Amino acid sequence: MLQVKNLTITQSGDLRTLVDNLSFHLKANDKMAIIGAEGNGKSSLLNLIHNPRMTAPHLSWTGEISKGNKHSALLDQEISAELSLQKPLLLFADYVADPELYRLASELSLEIDFLFSDRELGTFSGGELLKLRLLLILMKKPDILLLDEPGNDLDLPSLQWLEKFIQSSDRPLLYISHDEKLLSNTANSIIHLEQIWRRTEARSTVSRLGFDVYRDQLYASVEKQNQMAAKEEQDHEDKMKRYQQIRNRVDHELNAISRGDPAGARLLKKKMQSVKSTGKRFEREYEARTKRTDIEVEIDFFVSDLSELPSNKEVLVFRRPQLSIGSRLLAENLELIIKGPEHIGITGPNGCGKSTMLLAILDQLKKRTDIKVYYMPQDYSAIDFP
Repeated sequence: MLQVKNLTITQSGDLRTLVDNLSFHLKANDKMAIIGAEGNGKSSLLNLIHNPRMTAPHLSWTGEISKGNKHSALLDQEISAELSLQKPLLLFADYVADPELYRLASELSLEIDFLFSDRELGTFSGGELLKLRLLLILMKKPDILLLDEPGNDLDLPSLQWLEKFIQSSDRPLLYISHDEKLLSNTANSIIHLEQIWRRTEARSTVSRLGFDVYRDQLYASVEKQNQMAAKEEQDHEDKMKRYQQIRNRVDHELNAISRGDPAGARLLKKKMQSVKSTGKRFEREYEARTKRTDIEVEIDFFVSDLSELPSNKEVLVFRRPQLSIGSRLLAENLELIIKGPEHIGITGPNGCGKSTMLLAILDQLKKRTDIKVYYMPQDYSAIDFP
């Protein structure tokens, strides 16, 4: 279905290797997940597989990519500016007579009215937008699905749908995800892209294992290899210490032997040759030793790393009779009071106003001078940095 052989991908700007000598075969029933830290080339790999010509200004590559007569559809992580201005009413106009449109919309928990909306796609919430985009590519009936972090911005019911969709899909899927639960419940094969040794070396690993088994075996194998490497290094160090002691002793005897004992001198010279030969053998063995390996650990952000606040410190008093976006009423009678180091999660279905509420809270907090506020948005392009 999809064959990749000896693929190496390099960034055109800094010539950094993103993917090194990757080979894999995506078969009919594969749900193959691409995992790895941010910036390791996961999206670049998907884009290259889907349309190599589009990556030409940014990437160079060697190897083979073959899809035969099959065609792929790519769900990008970010919506393009052009697509964000399109309206569902026009995008789905060619499919209004197809029952599959309404069946898939129902499975996606999409209201039918959304399909005939004259709102621009960019005005929908993150989850609504992702569902509409996914529905659009599914209606094109691709042979191979390429999904770049499809679980982003989905509410819990939609995430459950996504799991079932991946599990039951009759198309091969190649998808990127950082969601360990999604990976555990869906992936039957793994492509792991790493930048090891302080991001100086690209490593590409393909496994026909599920995510949980692969992860456990990865950590176990790295630990075992490094333990073996440490033992062999210590053994070599011990051998070299003994070797150096013997060499020093023979060298001392050579310097001390009398000129009147030429036979003894010849024997000592032969012994020194034998000692040097042993040293060279030890060096060859050391070159062939088990090498230490590295494992890439993603940077974790812990809320507990932030400075502690007194338990009676009033952090937020947020009250809103109504929360709206445009003319659309999202919520009423909101009240949120936070004191001290409380950790508050905002949950709810897509489009209910979670991000709108968070922005309203940010707007209130950033006027404060007694606390520092850190904000991590879904879309950094929407932030006006000073």
